[in-house]
Amino acid sequence: KTSLIFVPAAIQGEVVIPDSVTAVSYNAFNRCTGVTSVTIPASVTSMSNSVFSGCTGLTSITVAEDNPNYSSQGGILYNKDKTSLIFVPVAIQGEVVIPDSVTVMSSDAFNSRAGITSIVLPNNLTSIGWWFNGCTGLTTITIPVSVTYIESWVFEDCSLTSIIYEGTISQWNAISKSNGWDYGTGNYTVYCTDGNIEKAPASSGNQGAGGEGGQGGGGQGEMPG
Repeated sequence: KTSLIFVPAAIQGEVVIPDSVTAVSYNAFNRCTGVTSVTIPASVTSMSNSVFSGCTGLTSITVAEDNPNYSSQGGILYNKDKTSLIFVPVAIQGEVVIPDSVTVMSSDAFNSRAGITSIVLPNNLTSIGWWFNGCTGLTTITIPVSVTYIESWVFEDCSLTSIIYEGTISQWNAISKSNGWDYGTGNYTVYCTDGNIEKAPASSGNQGAGGEGGQGGGGQGEMPG
């Protein structure tokens, strides 16, 4: 029992992988929609980044603290030193706070995680990729001042109302934003340290709240709690 090859699709609830297992097959959990949590022992040192992608009911992943290759925090799967975010459970709920140690996230890490309502990005992040598409419950995101670039269509189909930016309005406007970076969102407010920017969403051909080609309107107001 050193390799987990297949988990029956009808299995329900928590799955605890035996301590003897060292490798998990890339499609071991295929169509396991009833699995809600997975516990990974210290013995597992090899598995696909997308091994749990078919677990649409999965809310939490827990990794043994003495695992040499993997770790977990807040139900999310990371590499050992938490510099890389590997997988976010599809059915995770509420606020997600990403550790400041994280510098790399898989391209589809958050795609279609409809239960997430708030995300706090790590302080060392320099760019935001196409990560949050389909996060229909996402209303608030906190962006650190270290970010210098935002990709196109990042928040498509989100319910974004608040962007909490940890820098000034000038710094926000200086961020390079691809065309349509906020395409598919509703109206939102960017809360900066020296004021707010009220902005309706951009179309696929303009810049939204600030950035190259548009400054946005400044104003004072309370930041959401």
